[in-house]
Amino acid sequence: KAAEIIYSRTIELYNNCFALAQESDSIINSMPLYKSAFLRKAGEDTVKLQGKILVGQIRIGRETYGGSEDWLRYTSLASTEIRNRIDDIDNANNVVSIKSLSDVQKIQEDLRMTFVPVCLWGIPDLDDETPLLRNKLYSIVASAGVGKTMLCIHTVVRVLRAGYRVLFMYSENTEAQVWAYIIVNYVWQEYGKFITPDMVKNPDDYGDEISKVIRMSIMSTMESGNINLREAYHYDSLSEELVADYNRIKFDVLVVDHSLALLEGPRSTKKENIDKLSVCLRNFKRNYPVCVLVTSHPSSEARYYLQRDQDVPKDVPTTRESQTLEAESDMCIILRENETLRLQNLIQIEVHKRRARPISYKITMKKFFDVCGFVYDES
Repeated sequence: KAAEIIYSRTIELYNNCFALAQESDSIINSMPLYKSAFLRKAGEDTVKLQGKILVGQIRIGRETYGGSEDWLRYTSLASTEIRNRIDDIDNANNVVSIKSLSDVQKIQEDLRMTFVPVCLWGIPDLDDETPLLRNKLYSIVASAGVGKTMLCIHTVVRVLRAGYRVLFMYSENTEAQVWAYIIVNYVWQEYGKFITPDMVKNPDDYGDEISKVIRMSIMSTMESGNINLREAYHYDSLSEELVADYNRIKFDVLVVDHSLALLEGPRSTKKENIDKLSVCLRNFKRNYPVCVLVTSHPSSEARYYLQRDQDVPKDVPTTRESQTLEAESDMCIILRENETLRLQNLIQIEVHKRRARPISYKITMKKFFDVCGFVYDES
């Protein structure tokens, strides 16, 4: 009986919707009006709910909101949801007709601004897709302690030395630790000197030569204003936070270290959080001329092959908790090591996914763990 009632109501609703159908060509012209009506209605309802939350308690879906802190949480969540709905509408109905020379010129200009190299990031220069490119999302997968953060810091310094701006979300480390290792790697890349974070902390204790290169590196990094450190974003409001930071900083490279280290909302599962992160980063790198690097632990399936020192099959998801991150990435690389590699300070890069020409072989690089350094040597 319940099934019959649901079926009857479904058919009735379908018939009502079908009666409202319009031709696609005519509906596109009405989208701005529909968007405006949606924003007005959503805004009115949201403001009413915010008032109720401030003065009492209200249940919305599975959540109960009450008080100023919950008001702030709901406001952030509602803003994100409305922005996502609008993005969905814009993306689904973004029809471009190329009918004039100005249309062609605009597309040509967009093309020139897309996939522009930022710098080489230290892995071998294989082809035109090897440099860090704007409007690209790269995921770096490795087990704990193998070198995800090291590779990010090494890459960040290459970006800084090329004169570009970086925003680094460090999460599980501290601001001071990340800063120290950036300077350590900068000294190594710029001057060929091996120093430690303790030397950065107390440069005057290690002689004039070491003190000089440390201070020069600090001044060079500071005066450029190109390094920006961020503790953690929120999964629920990442889109708004990224756009706000970009408008303020205009960074060229974003590093998210790592995918499970953002601040969680209540009742969200890890998979839901990674899904939100993945979609947000995809939209962000598409809408802004930014290269995005995000690190992830391996999935349980990928870890099975890594522990046995076997190639990870291409149909096996690699990113932890959700394969959406890998699916949205333009390139997914796996950092891997075994006992033989570890004894020689070597690390292997396996390109698991690449939208450009596939790379079927592993790339072996020398790893200088103490300075977060990587070197490729053909010999």
